[in-house]
Amino acid sequence: MPSEQSIKLNRDCEAILVPSGEKLRLQAGSQVWLTQSLGGSYTVMTDRGDMARIAGENADALGLESKAGKASGAAEQAGDDRAEQRQEDDRGREHGRAFSPASG
Repeated sequence: MPSEQSIKLNRDCEAILVPSGEKLRLQAGSQVWLTQSLGGSYTVMTDRGDMARIAGENADALGLESKAGKASGAAEQAGDDRAEQRQEDDRGREHGRAFSPASG
């Protein structure tokens, strides 16, 4: 069942018609209704009554953040955390202390 609130597409995006699998180009400014969000993709009902699947990489067209973007941000943060930990370990070694997770 379509959601009560329509979403206006921010930009053109590719979609796949359900269930035929035909490619479709949804135009910027088109109204769609989000019916499902699963596995990083989105199923929408178009203003023409068609069901279409929008890949997660096009989530920004719906005004949403893609899961790939969230994962990339999380990986970047984890990398920053590891770099910060290495810097702290290096500073500890400079002062004759070495950090050991077992010793706290």
